[in-house]
Amino acid sequence: MNALKNLRRVVAIHLQWIIAGCGALAIPGSVAVTLISGIRFGAVLFLLGLMAIGVSIQMARSLDIQRRVRKLGAEPAATISREAAPPAKKQQLSAAAGPVPGVDVAPGRLVSGYGVRELPVIAFDLTGMSEDQVRSAVDGIAGYQLISGSFKPVLLLDQPSFGPIRAYGYVAELIIAADEWQANDSQRERYVQLRLQSIMIDYGCAGIIRASPEGMGEVSAAVIDKLTSDWIAVHRGTAVRSASQPRGRTPIQHGTSTN
Repeated sequence: MNALKNLRRVVAIHLQWIIAGCGALAIPGSVAVTLISGIRFGAVLFLLGLMAIGVSIQMARSLDIQRRVRKLGAEPAATISREAAPPAKKQQLSAAAGPVPGVDVAPGRLVSGYGVRELPVIAFDLTGMSEDQVRSAVDGIAGYQLISGSFKPVLLLDQPSFGPIRAYGYVAELIIAADEWQANDSQRERYVQLRLQSIMIDYGCAGIIRASPEGMGEVSAAVIDKLTSDWIAVHRGTAVRSASQPRGRTPIQHGTSTN
């Protein structure tokens, strides 16, 4: 099976370079075709060249995501100082539980290709932020997702600031804000706790991280890398089985702990 996967990857890499080369040759060749056969044929060849380059870029991004997924699964988990890292709630998951949780969560518009469906889901807490702070936090999350290609975000809000989130195509959950809560504070704390647990289970999250209104910092990036590495180390053996099994409520024991 590993030999077949390696062969498919080698074929995909060579095909990507062939398509890119054809596109690179077609664009300057369109000038000669225009002089010989007319502007119509030249324009068609030019557009075909642009399409070939676009396809090759998409293939390269897909191959890069696959490489990052395998790298995260193979590398040992990073060591993070408990004093420096913000609180992150992680669930304890069983490797023999069956299909990988979170495979049906939309990854957004920035990453695509083979392997994205099995990326771990991380929830980001954006509650208590203004609309400008939400936009800055979402931009930071999107930027790191594009760079790392290692997770799918679910965003938690306490106000309907969905504009920045819709722009990236992310999944969002809305909870009742503190200033709109009618009962006492202890009841709201219980409500928030139950909502977080429900989101962890429903989306199969690897953890919940408090997002920074200033964008993505080094510590938050390190926590994301730690959560994704731990999650993939647990579920890399179940990713293949999940492709052939229907998605639904799986017999996984979920829990939370605080770093």
